[in-house]
Amino acid sequence: MQHKNYYQTLSVKPSSSMDEIKKAYRKLALQYHPDTTPNNELKAEKFSNIQEAYHVLFDAAKRKAYDDKYFFLNKNAPAISVQSIMHDVEKLQTQLAKIDPAKINYDNIQIELEHILSTQAIEVLSRSAENKKIELIGKNIGGILNYLPYTSMLQFIKNLQPWIKENKAVEQVFLQ
Repeated sequence: MQHKNYYQTLSVKPSSSMDEIKKAYRKLALQYHPDTTPNNELKAEKFSNIQEAYHVLFDAAKRKAYDDKYFFLNKNAPAISVQSIMHDVEKLQTQLAKIDPAKINYDNIQIELEHILSTQAIEVLSRSAENKKIELIGKNIGGILNYLPYTSMLQFIKNLQPWIKENKAVEQVFLQ
């Protein structure tokens, strides 16, 4: 059984305060609440995962138990690397190229991108000196974002702003 990363689900760091967790939860709850898009099973599942993560991380005792178990289980888990991020981005781009544009599920693209570009992945990219690979990842992400509706694309770029701003090559890709 794969252990869920509640910090990734809420896009917060393990060192986040209760206020930061609450703020992240509210933002995601508004975005993924089933009332916003009825009959969308993916968003309903994502919302359920967000609620589950919040209920564990917002309760101090549950959070400590989760942290103890999570960090024990993930000691030997493969680390996220620039190479693994690049592989996942290229895989998604290849899958999208094969899909009939009329049948593209925008929510699936967004959820997959959020999974690939988790908080930990962005930290890895921010610390890396592999500029050519990071530039290629940025270009590929830009290509994937073109599949999304304009407002979704803008929201995703807004979420990536800190990473984009600190990497000039990636910033140039997004300015084009």
